[in-house]
Amino acid sequence: YTWVAASNACPAGWQLPSDNEWKMLEMYLGMSQDEDDGTDERGTDECKMLKSTSCWNNEGNGTDVFGFTAVPAGTRHSGGQFGYLNGLTSWWAHNEEPPNSGWRRFITDANGKVGRNAYNKEFGFSVRCVKDD
Repeated sequence: YTWVAASNACPAGWQLPSDNEWKMLEMYLGMSQDEDDGTDERGTDECKMLKSTSCWNNEGNGTDVFGFTAVPAGTRHSGGQFGYLNGLTSWWAHNEEPPNSGWRRFITDANGKVGRNAYNKEFGFSVRCVKDD
């Protein structure tokens, strides 16, 4: 989904998680507040608890402790090409980062860290919907 499509992808009663909701998950998994507020890859082994137990390249499988079952969905580049299948997955947050970026979370097969950065809204990432309060 592009960021705009992701913003409309969740069914009624559900929404894209905010950047702060992603941070709450990361801190629940053990990330410190200082790391959580940072950008790029942060933490130590937090994403291993979210990753599926199979499908990841380079022995990058996780333990899927909480049933999140993150699979390596790859990325759709702004020009329409796909890449990083079996090695990366990214999800949009509903927060924008003007002028043309949105916040995302990403994990790779390379380590147990969780990435956070603003990215071009024309790229295609996965969505994870959370239930409205």
